[in-house]
Amino acid sequence: MAEDWMSRDAQFSARFWAAVSGQPVVLSYAQALVNAAQGAGQLDSVLEQFDSLINDVFAQFPKLEQILYSALVSAEEKKGILDRVFKGASLPIFLNFLKVLVQHGRMELVREIWQKTRELADKLHGRVRVELRTATAPELEWIERFVGIIRPMVGGEPIVELRVDPELIGGFVVRLDDKLLDASVARQLSRIRQQLLSRSIHAIQSRRDRFSYPAGN
Repeated sequence: MAEDWMSRDAQFSARFWAAVSGQPVVLSYAQALVNAAQGAGQLDSVLEQFDSLINDVFAQFPKLEQILYSALVSAEEKKGILDRVFKGASLPIFLNFLKVLVQHGRMELVREIWQKTRELADKLHGRVRVELRTATAPELEWIERFVGIIRPMVGGEPIVELRVDPELIGGFVVRLDDKLLDASVARQLSRIRQQLLSRSIHAIQSRRDRFSYPAGN
């Protein structure tokens, strides 16, 4: 039974490595994982486990992450640790994916691969992630209205990632990919401050000019 499992691991690793060789590293690993999970009909479940690895496991057990990154720990030792921690609790596809990263010394890229995997999966599902920063936590009804307003603008189903940032003072800031919509009170106050500063400088210059005399007088 153990030999069958090891054989399946080896076959998966070989197929996975063939899929990522010769391509940009982060994108290729993410794309290979999405393809494998989608082919098995387990994409959403794999994404949930990937999210849990980053947000739950690594957050609670940072030493585990350090060990998996460490050059002082062999690939075989790391794979043994992965088996002890995740075997039986993780989908074989995801566990084998982690072993491939370990085997080829790519575990330090796991967070970047996680982000790229989410992006690829969102694209497949027609989802668009929108970062919303507000000064205080908005009510659910407000967020629903916000989603209804931006849905036609983003070309997909908005997935709002809320960040509460008291430094905004009020208002909100929306980020979509590399586009930024700033509607914060802090930004407005900054503009007002700059306007007042410009007026003050202009007034000072005007007074100075009134007291200036031609040279030689």
